[in-house]
Amino acid sequence: MRLLPLLLLFFLLQCSPISRSSLERPKLQTGFEYYSASVDSMNTGAFASAIKLVKEAIKLNPNYAKFYLLEGNLYTELANPQEALNSYRKATKLRSSYVEVYFRIATIHEKEYKDYDEAVKYYRRAYAVDKSNHNLLLNIGECYLASNEINLAKHKAEEYKKLIEAENKSLSFDYYHLNGKVNYLQKEFSFAINDLERAIRLNPKQFEAKLLLVKCLFETDSPEEGLKYINELMKLNDTVGELYYFRALYYYTKNKFKDSLGLFEQALSLDETLLKSHYYLGKIYESLGNQEKSLEHLQLFRQSMHQEEQIIQIQ
Repeated sequence: MRLLPLLLLFFLLQCSPISRSSLERPKLQTGFEYYSASVDSMNTGAFASAIKLVKEAIKLNPNYAKFYLLEGNLYTELANPQEALNSYRKATKLRSSYVEVYFRIATIHEKEYKDYDEAVKYYRRAYAVDKSNHNLLLNIGECYLASNEINLAKHKAEEYKKLIEAENKSLSFDYYHLNGKVNYLQKEFSFAINDLERAIRLNPKQFEAKLLLVKCLFETDSPEEGLKYINELMKLNDTVGELYYFRALYYYTKNKFKDSLGLFEQALSLDETLLKSHYYLGKIYESLGNQEKSLEHLQLFRQSMHQEEQIIQIQ
């Protein structure tokens, strides 16, 4: 008799419109379903699962460029730039006018491989497809700047400015930042300050622009103004050697040698490329009567200058 209630319950469950099988997640069937599931996984940060899902989508529908774009984006998130490039290139074979893909290929060449010629090539392809996206000119300019082609970088900034002004639009942070860097490298410090101040008004939290502004202010004998920005930046990141270097330089110009000594040493401990610190340390130790330490730092500075001259001769 005990079996009768159990058999009755089993019968009711089987006949119920809400059976156990209906409660299970339906299996994905089409490529687009796998693609959507992959996007959902990516949005939750589950990149490894998203890769598996988009690969299934590609197996079912191998001729959709956006599937390869998603695959490339996921490889980018997983810090695998070479696989990302492979995916992006497959996307361009299926859709030759894919601006976003060209942009992503260019970015990988620029940021990951420092291959600026290749980056410029793909930025140009993106711009050829979308002539309204003038920011791509600034991306090209940044690549020229990284290749030390300063005049070409300046030309791209000017080209961007003319097009934007012709459309009665506002110049962007990226324009002012690029132009500021160009003017700094050309030792046009007053123009650089003007550009960088405009850039910072558009993006007050931009660290790199403020640091470059500090350098320009010290070049134009405005250390007090520079120190104000140094203090702001140190609150954001106190591990940047250049901030200690310029704070040390501020105290050095005020003849506060003991205050600057520790700061120059801290600058070198954080960034050993700040070789001019050795020059100032040599001078400080000389003023303090420590000839041994003075000669040690001055010799290190002279060695660095000699190495720099050799590099310039090779170039």
